[in-house]
Amino acid sequence: MENTTYSFLDFQNIQNDEQKLIDLLESDMEAKTLKSPKSSSVNAILAYSQALSIRKSHHLGFIEKILN
Repeated sequence: MENTTYSFLDFQNIQNDEQKLIDLLESDMEAKTLKSPKSSSVNAILAYSQALSIRKSHHLGFIEKILN
């Protein structure tokens, strides 16, 4: 490999290119780490929401009951 002399402008361009690559890598990693909940968790929440009954009471405010 031969010795090469870089100007300040060359150095800035290299730094900019490096930063663009780092930003691209970080955004790619963030996209891959996004996860969704398991279907069993979603099903459990839906089952709970269907079994939950909330009624307004004149004397007690709201009454919450699980119906199953």
